[in-house]
Amino acid sequence: MWRDYLAFYKTRLPDAQFDYTWSRIMAGTIHCRLARLDGHPIGLVHFLYHESAWTMQPTCYLQDLYTDPVSRGTGVGRALIENVAADARTKGASRMYWLTQSENAPARLLYD
Repeated sequence: MWRDYLAFYKTRLPDAQFDYTWSRIMAGTIHCRLARLDGHPIGLVHFLYHESAWTMQPTCYLQDLYTDPVSRGTGVGRALIENVAADARTKGASRMYWLTQSENAPARLLYD
C-alpha cells in the first residue's frame, strides 16, 4: 500500500528505505495502521510522535495517509485519522497535524 501511496505522489524510494522504515515501525518509533476489508488492505496510515518547543507534551504527526482508490469516499480515511487521534489522546499528545499537497483536493476536503 505504501508503494501505491508513493506512486500516487509520483515518488519512488529505494528498497533499503522500505526496510529501514519497516525496522522503525517494528521498533515503535514510527507507527502504522492498516485498514482491511475481507482480509485485503484498503487503507494505510503512518504517524509518529515528536517533541516540540511549544509544549511539554508530545506532538503527533500524521505523515502518510492512503486509501485504495476503490475505497475512497467510504469513510476509510476518516476512520484511520480517528484511530490516530485516539492514539494521540491516549499518549497525551498536545496536538495532531498533517500536511498534504495543495492540489490533492479530495484529501484536503477530508482534512479540512
